[in-house]
Amino acid sequence: MRRLIFTAFTALFIALPNTSKALTHPIQSKDNVESYGDLTRSQREKLRSINIKYGKKFKAIGQDRSLSGREKGLQKRALAEEKRAEIRKVKYGDSSNKDYDNREYYSSKYTEKEERAIRKIEANIDRLEGRYKLDKADLKDSELSYEEYKQKKEVLKKEYKRKKELLKQEKDKVKRQFD
Repeated sequence: MRRLIFTAFTALFIALPNTSKALTHPIQSKDNVESYGDLTRSQREKLRSINIKYGKKFKAIGQDRSLSGREKGLQKRALAEEKRAEIRKVKYGDSSNKDYDNREYYSSKYTEKEERAIRKIEANIDRLEGRYKLDKADLKDSELSYEEYKQKKEVLKKEYKRKKELLKQEKDKVKRQFD
């Protein structure tokens, strides 16, 4: 009886059509052709070919093992700028002056020097966190008694929190200085 019920339910699910919308609808993004609204057929075709061409270039950069992660990011960022410029030409025509600089488009209230100082402090915080995790793992692997381990772990934690708070204060000071 159980086999019969199991077989019937299995057959029922196999017979039902796949109603998943994830496979039938394109993903909407700012670079997707369908998100451009009312364009002519030729513009849509040009945008599709641009997306295909640049997609292959992005994939090639991503799979290039001779490049470091930073180099890949820089090359992809430059390639994305080229793609956006080409898309703007198709959308607005060659005579358009809508050449947005990425820094203007995504403007920050800080200058490049200030951003660099803030990023440097954030990198120091990240390094401190990594060092803390490594020290904690080394402490755990050491052959200390439980009480000694607990004490050293507490000292390590307090020192980590103190240094992190100092870095956060320094970051806030830099932000306040440039506001």
